[in-house]
Amino acid sequence: MQNYLTPEHLKSLRLDLSDLVCLKTDNFNEKALLETLKDKDINLLAKTAVQLSVCGYGNQVYGNFSTKDGIQNVQTVFDQQQVKYSNPKNTFIAETDFTPRRLIRFFRYQIEEYIITTKCVSYLATKYCPTDQFEEYKYKIFPGCEHIVDITNKKMVKVIINTYKNLSQKQNIDVDERVTRILIARGYVE
Repeated sequence: MQNYLTPEHLKSLRLDLSDLVCLKTDNFNEKALLETLKDKDINLLAKTAVQLSVCGYGNQVYGNFSTKDGIQNVQTVFDQQQVKYSNPKNTFIAETDFTPRRLIRFFRYQIEEYIITTKCVSYLATKYCPTDQFEEYKYKIFPGCEHIVDITNKKMVKVIINTYKNLSQKQNIDVDERVTRILIARGYVE
């Protein structure tokens, strides 16, 4: 006895799907985040995003950075600007909420400009970019670059994927899978 129905049987089911509205689980909404920034210090948050992307963060250590106003503690900025951090895995984040990763994604072009202008190499490039690719890509590899890379530049995309694979292997995490999904969602095809 066969356990599967034929396509004809399944297609013949008469269902009413006219009132269905699918709700996305990815709720990253740049317009909503931009609206949220009206009540925040956008310059301070952009500087914080650069700090996170260039220097990195992990194990609840976010670091400090210096501005004309003195030393800024990233966690203090998070608290003052209502950035959600230290979130347990699978925590619901509203589309108007900033997290460290959302800050980096939102300010990705400012991060890129800062790195190119200052010739500052991110921790991601320094520690994890394949050695034979480092000189060519040291100013192009940083957390957030996966959201702006020209996906038709297959060589660059492969360097990004290999960089994140190195990070994942050395840190025993699976961030390379997330980055690969982002690149595929943007249209990258191997």
